[in-house]
Amino acid sequence: MALKLVVALPKGGVGKTLLVRNLAEAVVRWYAARGELAKVLMVELDPQGNLTQGCGLRPRRMRHTIYTEMSELVRTFKANVRNAIVSISDTVDLIPANILLNYASEEFASAVQKETLLQRLLRPIEADYEVIIVDTQPLLGFLVNNALKWADQVVIPLQAESDAIESTALLLEHLKRLDTMEFNPQLAIAGLLFTQIRAQTVLHRNAMEFAHQSFGPYVHFFDAWVPESVVYPEARAQQLSIYQYRPDSKFAQVYTDIACEILEDQKRVLVSAMKLEEGFLDKIFEGVDTIDQDAPLGEGVGNG
Repeated sequence: MALKLVVALPKGGVGKTLLVRNLAEAVVRWYAARGELAKVLMVELDPQGNLTQGCGLRPRRMRHTIYTEMSELVRTFKANVRNAIVSISDTVDLIPANILLNYASEEFASAVQKETLLQRLLRPIEADYEVIIVDTQPLLGFLVNNALKWADQVVIPLQAESDAIESTALLLEHLKRLDTMEFNPQLAIAGLLFTQIRAQTVLHRNAMEFAHQSFGPYVHFFDAWVPESVVYPEARAQQLSIYQYRPDSKFAQVYTDIACEILEDQKRVLVSAMKLEEGFLDKIFEGVDTIDQDAPLGEGVGNG
């Protein structure tokens, strides 16, 4: 049965889609290095369709998507999600999404067991893959909750910036609220992953230190982190993974290391075992103001 991963944070621009695209290839390479064949499925659960487009597809032209198959499941209580699977390579497949997925929250609001739609849709094909990775939209709600209900582990990418840290705190609080309802007792947090990092700046170093102090008592941080580099948008512009664009570079090695940590180290933390202190959110929201204050003039978010 596949390892089921969801990449989530209620903030845009943190590199969720980039992570899904490159992690899929990294997982295949992890298995290949051990003499094993593996197949990975990427699932786009974001109406923006960035993952779909980044794989060289035209989202609005896709006849079968995650939305069409969800709709079929709601209408008929049966669906063949294989209709929507697109082969990206011999080892990586994709279930695409497009703008029509925006209808999902309202259209499926009264569906029977609406929070299990993704779970029921993907269950018949899970044995076909070693790993399935879901890319989510940058907010909390129906679609993200469906992914969290289905998943084994959630990977949380965050920038070394105050708003990303606040969003991480919000997601952790949301996970605990779901846990009180026994939403998914087996759900674990694989770790927090820093992305788009400029380690030479005081601002990013301060933010990373604050994040470690704030979240370290509760969850694991990946040892690897994704640096800020023009190489990644260049690869995406050519609709390539980093392994296709710069296969032997340090920029590809980062994702190899991330895959190793997920598949080998097993430092995940069960959401049910995570005990957030009282006033957790307020403490984070008050503390993040110090990050920008401690940075030298000219190193604010969005500069450089």
